[in-house]
Amino acid sequence: MPDEFNALEKAVLEWYAQHYGDPALIAQLRSASFQQRTWTKVGSYVALDVPGVLAPIDFSRIGTPGFPINGPRIESEGIAHGGGSLLWGNNGYITQIELYAFGSFFKETITDFVLA
Repeated sequence: MPDEFNALEKAVLEWYAQHYGDPALIAQLRSASFQQRTWTKVGSYVALDVPGVLAPIDFSRIGTPGFPINGPRIESEGIAHGGGSLLWGNNGYITQIELYAFGSFFKETITDFVLA
């Protein structure tokens, strides 16, 4: 299993950085490192490591009371009925990306996708 973000995960992280205006969230996204990926057949969980010296997220700047933070829809032939993404965390720090299918399958490797 690769020990780095795949193309879809990188694109989702970049989508969050472009769509939410909190500098602390953007700094966390840009400095997050890959820890582990768990594929569930209907999606995956990607554990993140973020330096604790960074500032915590200011949720009032992104319009949500806390975690999870909604992400882009994902369209791909490898995802049944399309999918979505969530960013999870704890105490103002991101800890995990959740990618999921709206249907019954999410291929382990997705190379052709569109985020919306």
